[in-house]
Amino acid sequence: MSVLSHYKGLSKLMEERGLDCVVILGEANLAYLTGYRGPGALLISKNGVKKLLVPLLEAYRAEELVKDVEILPYVSYSVQHCIYDNVLYKRLKEAIVHILKGIGARKVGVDISEGDYDVIVYVKEKLKHMVDISDKLKEMRSIKDPKEIEVITHAIRIAECGLEKSLDLIRDGMSEIEVAGIVEFGMRKAGANGYAFPTIVASGSNAAYPHAVPSNKPIGRHEPIVIDLGALYNNYCSDLTRTLFIGGADPEIKRALEAVIEAQEEAIDIIEPGIKACEVDMKAREVLAKYDLDKYFIHSLGHGIGIEVHEAPTLNSNSDTELKSGMVITIEPGIYIKGKYGIRIEDDVLVTKSGRTILSSMNKLIEL
Repeated sequence: MSVLSHYKGLSKLMEERGLDCVVILGEANLAYLTGYRGPGALLISKNGVKKLLVPLLEAYRAEELVKDVEILPYVSYSVQHCIYDNVLYKRLKEAIVHILKGIGARKVGVDISEGDYDVIVYVKEKLKHMVDISDKLKEMRSIKDPKEIEVITHAIRIAECGLEKSLDLIRDGMSEIEVAGIVEFGMRKAGANGYAFPTIVASGSNAAYPHAVPSNKPIGRHEPIVIDLGALYNNYCSDLTRTLFIGGADPEIKRALEAVIEAQEEAIDIIEPGIKACEVDMKAREVLAKYDLDKYFIHSLGHGIGIEVHEAPTLNSNSDTELKSGMVITIEPGIYIKGKYGIRIEDDVLVTKSGRTILSSMNKLIEL
């Protein structure tokens, strides 16, 4: 994937803030800017020179993934007869400062939110003039370019395919853990490089826990089965939730599910550039309030997805962030009644210049 536009954004930032160099930390940021996802640091000077510090044992992989960037392996112990002649025998924090001093950098931008605390403190002590660029990087990552949207859409298709292929195999009496394994295997067969997060499978009263951990509980007939899954493909994530039933749904629960679907659809319908995230969240709650279910909606309506499954923006009642064209967000209303049941429906939505496009396409009412 080309990351030229991402580098252009950083070049503009350095010019605006008078930075000699930026230090990019965190595996997600490194993946965003280089394609390499792993430990290390990326240093970009104002004249465009890029150096990627990676542990010696990651050097081979980094060389295969990263183009037009100098790879500098580092290791904290002595290695005799090393194949690389440019190894820095230092810890990461020491290697960063060594390079910064070597290029004469005085004012340095660092994504403090993603950096290891020890590294941040050390670099700040040695360089004195450090500028936090966390907000700018989050803003950059929140707007996806066409290639990123293409890859995210493919990750969504993988998740949908993985779940659809699993439906023929799910039976009552299976444990939640078994079903999670079937779903994850389905995503792997469909082409997932990994999982955006551990798959959630929660049935019956367990579904009342929004972040339930799959258990050995057998799945029963007529009870809701919440499956929250996401595929990782070429470093990008998808995020999808469906609530299933084996043998049909209890009438009360089915009415609640229909209310959740209505809340989601009405919230999606008002998405457009310029609308505030809190307004979209409010719309979903207004719909649920008609059915006296809003008090059971106990989390935010959604979030951005991209290199990470949770990115900016956040869609909650306090978020004044204006949605912009190119953002990819989840819309995931749910209701959770302790001791009884839980329901959630989640889709991935692209904010476009004129409105929105729903990127996920799987049926919302699934009875096995």
